[in-house]
Amino acid sequence: GAQGTRERQFADELHVAHGVWTKVHTVVPLVRVQHIDVAQGPVERAFSVARLVLHTAGTSHATVVLPGVSRATAEELRDTIRTHIRAELW
Repeated sequence: GAQGTRERQFADELHVAHGVWTKVHTVVPLVRVQHIDVAQGPVERAFSVARLVLHTAGTSHATVVLPGVSRATAEELRDTIRTHIRAELW
């Protein structure tokens, strides 16, 4: 990932850590993920980075963002999480 951003994926959860001045570490149970977006604004496109946005069930922290990763990494994570979610449904 980008400097100051890292992610670790376990069988049933995604750990998202980022920040330089303020460190943020979020654990997302994959069974709570409802849908996933890969987003890029104009500045992010200029620097060839993207954001992976996880929309989760529940009211607290219903949106989790992994900023500053390459678009390829964001899409790979999205596809891996989507595959895991589909496997859980069956």
